[in-house]
Amino acid sequence: MSSGLPGWSRIRVGPGFYLIQTGPDQNPGVLGLMHARQAPRTGTGLNGLEPTFAVLDVDAIARLVARHGGKVIMPKAVIPTAGEMIRFLDTEGNDIGAMRYETPPRG
Repeated sequence: MSSGLPGWSRIRVGPGFYLIQTGPDQNPGVLGLMHARQAPRTGTGLNGLEPTFAVLDVDAIARLVARHGGKVIMPKAVIPTAGEMIRFLDTEGNDIGAMRYETPPRG
């Protein structure tokens, strides 16, 4: 499915959740994810980027977050056909995701 940007495509992998790639399947370029907002923009809540990093083990990341003073704000969730992820706040309050992909990102 076209993303509206030349050479970019988006593939639906769940309700309101898309895999984005900047090149063709054989050389996908930069991979990313996009999802619908959790809440409308009202001046409160997240107003910025919400990065998600590919990891090998989300449970290990959750333990590290807790050990180093962060807070898991979304426990491990399975996203069908994509993988499993957590969201957490670091010690400065940044909202960050960690995701183990069923198919590791290429690049």
